[in-house]
Amino acid sequence: MNPGYCLAHTHTAANVCWAITTCIKCSVALYQHVGKPRQVYDTTVDTLPAHPAMGDNSSACTICSNLAVMFCTLCSESLCTHHERSHDNAHSGHPKVTIEEYLQRRSRLQKGECEKHGALRCTTGCSSCLITLCDVCTIELKDSCCDGEAHRLKPLADLVEDLMKEVNQLKADILNKEEDNSKLFKKTSEVLADYNSETKELIRTLHRVRDEQMAALHQKYNELETDLIVRRDIPRESVKSFMENEVSTKVLELYRCRRMIDAALETPNQVEVMAKYNDIKDKVATLMSQSYPELQVKGQISLEVKESKRDIEVEMSFAGHGCLDIDGLTVPRIPHSLSLVASVDMPASKKLNFITDSCYYEGITYLSRSAQTIDIIDKEHKYVGPRFTLDFETQCFTVYDDRIYVMQHGNRHRICIYNLQGKRISQWNYYDFSKGTANMLAIVSGQIVIADRSNQQVNIYSLNGEIKKQFPCSLISDYQLTICSAGQDSVIMTDVCLHKIFRFSLLTGEVVWLSKAIRFPKYMACYRDKYVLVSCLYEFHNIWVLDINTGERLFELVDPFQKAEGIAVGLQIHGDTLLRRDHQTIRYYKLR
Repeated sequence: MNPGYCLAHTHTAANVCWAITTCIKCSVALYQHVGKPRQVYDTTVDTLPAHPAMGDNSSACTICSNLAVMFCTLCSESLCTHHERSHDNAHSGHPKVTIEEYLQRRSRLQKGECEKHGALRCTTGCSSCLITLCDVCTIELKDSCCDGEAHRLKPLADLVEDLMKEVNQLKADILNKEEDNSKLFKKTSEVLADYNSETKELIRTLHRVRDEQMAALHQKYNELETDLIVRRDIPRESVKSFMENEVSTKVLELYRCRRMIDAALETPNQVEVMAKYNDIKDKVATLMSQSYPELQVKGQISLEVKESKRDIEVEMSFAGHGCLDIDGLTVPRIPHSLSLVASVDMPASKKLNFITDSCYYEGITYLSRSAQTIDIIDKEHKYVGPRFTLDFETQCFTVYDDRIYVMQHGNRHRICIYNLQGKRISQWNYYDFSKGTANMLAIVSGQIVIADRSNQQVNIYSLNGEIKKQFPCSLISDYQLTICSAGQDSVIMTDVCLHKIFRFSLLTGEVVWLSKAIRFPKYMACYRDKYVLVSCLYEFHNIWVLDINTGERLFELVDPFQKAEGIAVGLQIHGDTLLRRDHQTIRYYKLR
């Protein structure tokens, strides 16, 4: 049986049913009226007969000229069944219509009649002012275009095709914008989920603190109750002893006297009564002349109810403002205040000094001192003492991946590596033959960064001391230099004497920004990879907040606990915890 077309729907592939050629629509109708056919065959046609309104191959696949079943309105392509699948794999979001709907739309466009000459169809249009003209209007056209120039006439079909391409591009732009907003919606939903999780975690924290506070109060009251009972038992035993020994004895003695009188006067002999009266009178007089027992109670304990205190240990705090964009989730808020969490005063014999360094690692604070030791402050902010002793004095150290990397003081070219128990694992030399003050190091993405001041360059080493990169940097001078990591691919460096702060890229070797807005910048720490906190050498109370991307000075934090006579010589950040040290004290703050 030869392939053909449905007689009712001439542009639809036909099935063969009882030697009747039908399309899918007719097959459904025939099935409803006649019943299930014995067998149905699908046919595929390679070409189509001419459509009465559109000409040859108007619904052929743009790619292979086979029968098209769909039309993509963004790509302006007709697609057969095979190429529709490949198109959908590449452009799953493109809107499509059936080829019949596309042909109907196109047919309606081609039937446009001239408004002035109704019997004639428009064949020409201007690409600038978008007027449509029939052949007669084109000949009679004398007016200029809207811009004063001649009309830019084009065949209407070509003009419409160009306009449809622009429309399709606009639709593509809308689709891209829609996809961007969909991404934003997805990220917003993630932020919402995180926010809900954070709320649950805060509630758990609230309940935990409440339960801990209530348990502590219960324990305090139980201890007070036990102590009260113990202390009041001493007077109670004194009263009990007085009652049982002295008072009870007197009562018994009086009782016996009374019984003796009764027994003596029971006789009917009046002479005997007269004889015993004086004896009874004397005994009673002796008993009545005795004083009452005196109770001596010492150390009585009572309770004094203090002024009512109903404060809880948790309070809400303003978390600041953040923003949400298509490239990232929440941007950390600018820290605007310091809340003191704990303060640890070092023993006088272990006074910190200028060459002392510190590192906050997994809740433990490591301190280096001139006495050649690494000291420990535990997670409860209690000074534990020396963890281990070094065979040299340190000038700088940091803890990374359970290893302590120490710069040797007095020999400024050596890095010694220890485990957390103080066992030396290895050592290697670095380049810096400067005669200036002590140098510092930073570890960024598993690489050690050290400024070579003698050669004005930045050297990047592996953790084992292998030189990886060397970048020249003219901003490095032979003065006091500090350094800290800034994200995954850069460092921040300060020059105290020249009042310079700059960010240096470890990828390109370029200075990202340079700031001279702060005098005597000394110690730095990066907060959430968005801000840089800088403390000054002589302005003891100030901590400046800078934008890590631009170096712009954003805010000034004031440390109300820093002593005026002390000098802040250290600054570290771990999460929202800020560690600051001076000569004798380590302070832990919560950034808010």
